[in-house]
Amino acid sequence: MKIFIIKLLNGSEILGEVKKNTTSLITLSNPLQLSIVSKSLGTLMSLYRFMPFSEKKEFTFKKKDIMCAVPAKKEVAAYYKVSLDNIIPRYDEQLQEEINTAVSILGDKEGLSKVYESILNRIDTSHMPKQ
Repeated sequence: MKIFIIKLLNGSEILGEVKKNTTSLITLSNPLQLSIVSKSLGTLMSLYRFMPFSEKKEFTFKKKDIMCAVPAKKEVAAYYKVSLDNIIPRYDEQLQEEINTAVSILGDKEGLSKVYESILNRIDTSHMPKQ
């Protein structure tokens, strides 16, 4: 398994298994977005699904949208694998439960709004550029 980190022009960093690499495109399987946050207790790294509401597990990126693509360090690749095997499935289950709840209360605008807000609050966007 060849794990790469790609840095997109928008600043996002994505880890994933390279499935295809051409002169103009790179396809990653199970891409996870990387978030690094500095806190008073130290620096924290977290991984979460790239496009968590998609059914796709492979994504193709145009190389013109990528600043750089490099093989991940051995330790980061190991963290990616542990996250993918253990942490991400639990996150997926929780997200699916929230979506199911939202679907069951579609007629209740206030309830749906609360579920949507809950989902948005769980998505870490601190790494994204301000608009």
